[in-house]
Amino acid sequence: MNMLPSVLIDKELRVSDFKLSSEFFENFSFLFYGFELKSEYDNKRHSIHKSLKPKKFAHLVKTKNGMDFKFFYGVILKGNKVYSNIAKQLAFASHKEEYTLSFNNYRHMMSEYDVNTSSSYGKYSIGLYPFDDIKEMYNKDIDHHKFYVNKKVPMFQRVGGLTPYIICNTENLIKEL
Repeated sequence: MNMLPSVLIDKELRVSDFKLSSEFFENFSFLFYGFELKSEYDNKRHSIHKSLKPKKFAHLVKTKNGMDFKFFYGVILKGNKVYSNIAKQLAFASHKEEYTLSFNNYRHMMSEYDVNTSSSYGKYSIGLYPFDDIKEMYNKDIDHHKFYVNKKVPMFQRVGGLTPYIICNTENLIKEL
C-alpha cells in the first residue's frame, strides 16, 4: 500500500481523457452516484468495483464564471418515480437560459419532493443537481463498500465525497452564449 503524492492535487484533469456526459442522457438527464474529480489526485485515489459498471465523464456546467467542465466517476442508476418527476423539471430548467433555476428555487423544488440537500447543496451548478441520500431517488440497496476498493491506497485517501446527482443536458446553454 502506497500513499498518493500530494503533488497530484495540482495536476489538472484533461477533458480528452473522459467521455462526455451527453453519451448517457435519457430524456436530457440521468441519475448519477459517485465522486466529483477535481484533480489527478482524486482520479487516482477513487476506484469502484467493476461489477457496478463505473463511468468516468466530463460534464459542462454553467457557473458564475461561465461554462466550465466538471469531472465525475461513479455509476449511472435507473431512478424511481421521484427521480422521474424531478428530472423532467430539472432537464427543462437546464435547457434554456430563461428557465434556469436559481439556487434557492432548486432547493425549494427539491424540498417539495422531500429530497434533502442540506449536506450537498454546495456542489450545485446549473445542470448539476446534488442531493443528500440516493435512497430518495433509487429503490435498490447499494453496497457502499464497492465504492472504495482501491487497496493500493490507504483508506484515509480512498474515502471521499460520494454524492448522488441528477445531471442534466446543458448543451443549449452553450449555444446561447
